[in-house]
Amino acid sequence: MTSYVEKVLVAAVLSLIVLTGPLAALTSSPATQDSSLMLVIGRDASAIVRQAGGQVVGPVTAPLAVFATGDGTLLHNLTLSGAWRVLDARRFAFLCS
Repeated sequence: MTSYVEKVLVAAVLSLIVLTGPLAALTSSPATQDSSLMLVIGRDASAIVRQAGGQVVGPVTAPLAVFATGDGTLLHNLTLSGAWRVLDARRFAFLCS
């Protein structure tokens, strides 16, 4: 008979294995100048987007990440404004399909 701790450990490892592929796909897709929709990650991401001259997209924002859109200089401005990471948000369609 297996213990509760062993069952939890097996469940955690299986969950990690299942999530590794999609998470790797997302984090390996940095935004480029021609990205029309970006995922901005940083402390107070909404403020970072506003300071960079972009527009927050979507009805819901999270404390550390938001979807944003803007002109061709937005990626550079987001980096200067303190974004920790800027990803191409079009890759999220991969998870939803």
